[in-house]
Amino acid sequence: MLLSTAAMCASLLWMLQAWLPARWALLGGVLVALKFGIASYWINSYWGGALAATGGALVLGAMPRLVRRAPIRDVLLLGLGIAILANTRPYEGLLFCIPIGCWFLRWLAGKTKSPVSRRDRLIKAFISLAAVLLVTLIFMGYYNWRLTGNAFSSRTF
Repeated sequence: MLLSTAAMCASLLWMLQAWLPARWALLGGVLVALKFGIASYWINSYWGGALAATGGALVLGAMPRLVRRAPIRDVLLLGLGIAILANTRPYEGLLFCIPIGCWFLRWLAGKTKSPVSRRDRLIKAFISLAAVLLVTLIFMGYYNWRLTGNAFSSRTF
């Protein structure tokens, strides 16, 4: 729990740095660490949502960086965040990712202002994200198949 909460605090700081000036992002990161990293049930029990919050922070931190520069690292972090949300909170993660997906598709189509060329958008962003999500679906299907005997069902009862 300590490691997942530390990853959550670090990823929330990273996410805030994409949206806010550095000093406000640091303040937000310190507030998150004080609120959730010391004495909350997120760090003191297994019922906390630190891993799901890490996934959400990765998604929200990667998307503005992706629009500005589109490095492969941020595409991979966006895919990792979506994968974490799909495995920890599938329904809430889907609802969370729908607006991000719309923003991504709008950016990919060239409807938003971005210095990234259309070729880089397709090659770097779309293909890399599709590969990460495909690997995620394969591993989730394999896990479900080994657990339940059906790759498309995660229910054991």
